[in-house]
Amino acid sequence: MSLEKTRIGVSEIHVFFTMFLASIIPFNKVFITYSITLWIISAIVLMIVRKDSASSFKLDFGFVLSMLIYLIFVVGVFYSQNKPSALFDIQVKLSMLVIPPVMYLLRDFYKRYFNYILVVFVIANIIAGLICLAFAFYHSFHYNNGSLIFNSNVPGIYPDLNTKPPNYFFYTNFSVFKHPAYFSMYLVLCVFIVFYFLRNSFSFFNSRVKNIITYYSVIIFLVIIIFFLESKAAYVSLLLLTLIFSIGYVVKEKKWIWGIAIISAIIVISVIGFKQNSRFYYISSALKNKDGFMTAIQNKDYKVLIDSYGIDRIPIWMIAGEIINENLWIGVGSGDVSDRLMEKYKFYKLQTLENNRYNTHNQYLETFVALGLIGFLIFMAWLFYPLFCKKNFTKERFLILIFSGILILNFMFEAALNTISGIIYVAFFYSFLLFVSVDRSVSK
Repeated sequence: MSLEKTRIGVSEIHVFFTMFLASIIPFNKVFITYSITLWIISAIVLMIVRKDSASSFKLDFGFVLSMLIYLIFVVGVFYSQNKPSALFDIQVKLSMLVIPPVMYLLRDFYKRYFNYILVVFVIANIIAGLICLAFAFYHSFHYNNGSLIFNSNVPGIYPDLNTKPPNYFFYTNFSVFKHPAYFSMYLVLCVFIVFYFLRNSFSFFNSRVKNIITYYSVIIFLVIIIFFLESKAAYVSLLLLTLIFSIGYVVKEKKWIWGIAIISAIIVISVIGFKQNSRFYYISSALKNKDGFMTAIQNKDYKVLIDSYGIDRIPIWMIAGEIINENLWIGVGSGDVSDRLMEKYKFYKLQTLENNRYNTHNQYLETFVALGLIGFLIFMAWLFYPLFCKKNFTKERFLILIFSGILILNFMFEAALNTISGIIYVAFFYSFLLFVSVDRSVSK
């Protein structure tokens, strides 16, 4: 009897650490490394004490790719000139080595907790969003001559008059814990997790009306927080994936009128958002002066692109392309990407980029520069693999498709695998959503 209680306790402890890991992702990155350690230790203990908790090992292509994606970065260490930087890079990416095996071996064990782990992640992001709102209001209220005044503009003098002044309710001033690009990436997944609950009739209350009100209230709140975070990648991924999801839903369920209304609303919101949001100002400005803009691109006049058009991503991407052409097959190595970029920034006299040590802000280019064509093809196989699995195209498993879509779009704007905030989120949910399959009985 005591042994049985011990076994039950081990299971519960591991579930707790799994949920704790999921819940800590939106918050401070210092604690997340400790939570991963506790999660892994509890998983090992669980598999030792309860041998029936571990699933049988079968050679799975998705698992092989998950291991291979880390190993190619390890290979890149050997021909890197900057060994300390290369070793630091694979240390940052270590969760891509340790998380997938645990998820794969305990995939059947996690089935019964699948929805609850997702709920914990959504609640954690809601709490993080509420804290961001609280801080924004706290900084926006001031006493002046005994009167309470609301002013959300961040004090200071800002030379760029083309965009609105910094505001406590927007972008980096709003996001308390993480860079807006990463926090909004979490929130976009949360929106679709709620859609997943709706599609699979996962209920918190006995009343259907209460469930629907709760779910749509959560969706509205999440979208509002995403709006405040002002991440272009989040806007694009949320609207585009919602459009694709809506089209698929309409075609399958034959609800044409409702579907047309949703799709039309998405298109209208996209157009309005592009025109009014300051994060798209420089893009629209470049489109208005497209002849000069295209000439600057053709002439590789990077300073003009930055100084006249306020666009730094395109020069960075073009410079990354130059490095790729010079090191096509195996790249420069895992640790030399930053050094090679700095050399190019210095050569083209791009002082701002050099001083801020900008990376490529594009995971595709970052991987291609580091590992060359061979590594890039392995990376692409890993990234797009879930989209080629027919079993994922069901209402019980579509979240992995959404997650892949989020990564595919966000990787265009951020080198997310270079940071703790990105790598742990990617490693955890890629493995969790791909390996922990659920059926109708579990999802409900």
